Amino acid sequence: MEENCYLVEDENGIVVIDPGIGAADRIIDLVGDTKLSILITHGHADHIFDIDRLKGDNIFVHPLDRERLLDAEKSLLNFFGRGPLKIDESTIVDCSQIGGKWRVLHTPGHTPGSCCYLYDDRILFTGDTVFMQSVGRTDLPGGSEETMIGSLHLLKEIFENGPDLKVFPGHGPGTDAREILTDNPFFR
Repeated sequence: MEENCYLVEDENGIVVIDPGIGAADRIIDLVGDTKLSILITHGHADHIFDIDRLKGDNIFVHPLDRERLLDAEKSLLNFFGRGPLKIDESTIVDCSQIGGKWRVLHTPGHTPGSCCYLYDDRILFTGDTVFMQSVGRTDLPGGSEETMIGSLHLLKEIFENGPDLKVFPGHGPGTDAREILTDNPFFR
């Protein structure tokens, strides 16, 4: 399953966003055994599959999706034929602690702990909350159409206040806020 994984070099080192299936090999090729921080937009298998193959100092995730990192059934890892991630639970940190130039936007709907990460007020990583011309599913376990609608209202306000904001979703091409407001039917 194709999923976008992103790397950002910030003042504290390298941040990996959503290391999904097959991401670890490419990341290791790029950064070697450099210690990393890992940001998780939500706890579904396609976004967390390779976490335990990376040397992450911290794994930042919303507390409502923390359990998905530890349970193969809740994360749907078992659907992909693998068991639970082999991670040190002490490395799992509430995403609100990321700090620096990062701002966390709790955007539930796809999962209870879905988050978008705004970097330097210029780049928004949306996971499976928003795509160029659609939004994330709410029919998977933990999804909620009602809470997704609230999250979309929050994001619409952010997009209207920053039309040049770059948007990088968990699947599909990157875009900007202006294009989402124009072309995404969920924001019209």
